[in-house]
Amino acid sequence: MTAPVFRIRAPPGTELKLPRDAAFQGNEILVLGVDPMGHAGMLAPFARTRCRSSSGAPVSRGAEVRRAVRVEILSPEEPDAVDWEGLEPPAGVDPAEWEAALPYLASAFGRYWPEFRENLAGVATRLGRRGIDPTSVLPIFRQAYREATGLPSAAAVGRVTGIDEEDGLAEHRVVALGPGGTPVSCATTDAKGRFSIEGLEWG
Repeated sequence: MTAPVFRIRAPPGTELKLPRDAAFQGNEILVLGVDPMGHAGMLAPFARTRCRSSSGAPVSRGAEVRRAVRVEILSPEEPDAVDWEGLEPPAGVDPAEWEAALPYLASAFGRYWPEFRENLAGVATRLGRRGIDPTSVLPIFRQAYREATGLPSAAAVGRVTGIDEEDGLAEHRVVALGPGGTPVSCATTDAKGRFSIEGLEWG
């Protein structure tokens, strides 16, 4: 089945984010149910998916904090339209830039929820092949926006190893050079030496 989309909601005043998100996203986030052992855009029968999130809110010293978090699976029918105009800009995104991006996102993902979910899964699969965790919808939106607006959206994926070509080298910077040796984009290897340089031209 196509990877399901979950909505995680916390009480007002609570900020949520996924471990790899740079900033908190408010009290509501969208999460893709990804199979870590399969294709990012598909969830095989009986497959399990796990999602960790962090929360933050002002707390008085010594106070006991209990917050109910609600998780919903989005399974709308064909007539249900995506309210693109009603989507708030994610944390760290300029409102004017977000408003300008909405028509491109609507074009890339579609105006109705079934096609939105299918297209979301397709972009997630491409990102998963690059070694990027597509659980959070934010990097999927970023990639779709780059593709829809004609910005460089290709990537170079690889692994840096030592002389024995077995152990990956972590925390090494890999740089893509353009014509004349000008740096175009870069990435840092992970614990296994893997890297994905984003924002490259195709070809």
